Amino acid sequence: MKQDCKICVICHLYYQNLWPEIKNYLSNLTKFSNFDLYVTCNSSNQELFDDIQNSFNTSGKVNIDIIENLGADIYPFIYELNKINLDDYDILYKIHTKRNITSRREKINKCLCGANLWRDFLLNAILSENNIPILIKKFKENKKIGCIGFEPLLMKISDNSIDFLYEKCAQNLGLKKLNNYKFYCGTIFAMRPKLLECLQYKYNSSDFLNKDNHKFPTMCYLTENILGYLVEAQGYEFYDLHPIQSFIIKFFSLKSLSFFFIPIINKFFFKKYTYLWIIFGVICAFLYKGITLGSTNESYALFFSKYLADKFPALCHEGDKTVVFYPYAVIIIVLLVFVFALLHFFEKSFSEKKFLMLFSIIMIGVCVLNVIPGTVFFERTYIVREDLVKEMEEINNYFRENNITDSRVAFVAVSPYDEYSRVYDTYFDGENNYEINNENIVNIIAKTSGTTSVDKITFNDIIDGKEYNIDRLDYIICSSESEENIGIIQDFTKVESISKKNYSVYKNINAYEIKVNRRLFFKLNAKSVCI
Repeated sequence: MKQDCKICVICHLYYQNLWPEIKNYLSNLTKFSNFDLYVTCNSSNQELFDDIQNSFNTSGKVNIDIIENLGADIYPFIYELNKINLDDYDILYKIHTKRNITSRREKINKCLCGANLWRDFLLNAILSENNIPILIKKFKENKKIGCIGFEPLLMKISDNSIDFLYEKCAQNLGLKKLNNYKFYCGTIFAMRPKLLECLQYKYNSSDFLNKDNHKFPTMCYLTENILGYLVEAQGYEFYDLHPIQSFIIKFFSLKSLSFFFIPIINKFFFKKYTYLWIIFGVICAFLYKGITLGSTNESYALFFSKYLADKFPALCHEGDKTVVFYPYAVIIIVLLVFVFALLHFFEKSFSEKKFLMLFSIIMIGVCVLNVIPGTVFFERTYIVREDLVKEMEEINNYFRENNITDSRVAFVAVSPYDEYSRVYDTYFDGENNYEINNENIVNIIAKTSGTTSVDKITFNDIIDGKEYNIDRLDYIICSSESEENIGIIQDFTKVESISKKNYSVYKNINAYEIKVNRRLFFKLNAKSVCI
């Protein structure tokens, strides 16, 4: 249903091949309001111009200008701005064929938006079929709103560049000085037209001529910044149509999650095809098998699912059989979809204040569900026996008192994450500690001779598999559960004074060599050696 709203669209088509995409967005706008379209191009293309005219001449006036290739998208905007009567319009759209060709994984204002995704974010925020009626409504109801765009790309400036912007531009436009200001990276937004009156007839093509190496970028970027500066300088506000979506996109960007996931979020949040949520949920139900624990001091996200898996194993697997999906995964996905559906409903029905309060309560509840079982698991993981701590402290003191803390020390344990290893990692202060897999070191030695020079051995880190070399191996520290492995390595003498019930220390007679007992080699099991 079309609304009584006078709209002006100023569009710069530098990349003319992107017109079909721009056309689709403008077609969304025709469903809600008539508008006048002002298009600028750097070169003539009659076929393109005919398509522009034929597509939108029934929605309002269509004007096409061919201008010099100056000032990126800024000068074309200024050019059209100088031609129109701003009093004729309620809302002005500034759009262009924004294209990032420098990187496919670039972060702009801490938001991951490489290549075409930058343009998609900006255009969807103001010209998607879902957002257009909300945007028009907000401009009508809230007279303090001055500009609406994609909030994650709303750059906030609060440094010395403010003085430069004010002296070179803002002061000349009659704008007051601000302590900080904002502008949309990419200069695609919807604005209250009267805010742009200060820019009319102030600049022309000569101001954007590339006469030297500095004037072009300075004038271009100053004007880009002033397009945001003038909003708050005239007592108006920026407005975020979808604060929850903005938060989630920022979250995924900051956490550097899969770049593939960002455009999916983009489509879900800014396109009308809400059924994609259902499809996505079904896919997740088939893919999600539970969480994988790494370091226990990491995020507790979805930790409640581990609690369910531990308490109700029948929901999570069928013995040793391979299953297509886990029932509890389906339950979790259904609950999440239900929660997001409720949030979507309440966002449209409630006031912003009430909705944010509701969202906060739900998120706090989810956090509690994660933190409680996570904290219990965390405590269980990091609690260690006092006798282990006492023995390792004695070993550490021995190395200190004998001034051998710079020795190359190997720690042998069943697992790099067992109780013995955790105590060693925390209470032993050696300066040269490395981590490798026992199977790796023995296989390397077995390929040569019984006696091998340490510096000729390439070790692999037990955690990440990275290769490295060391020049010597002075000591081995082993737990009681792994001491049997020491028998494969000869010429190590036990340091009886600090070898106790839980830990033993062995000194290498020749620190630059390792000898292997061939007879015991094939008895070796796959236990871990941390060097």
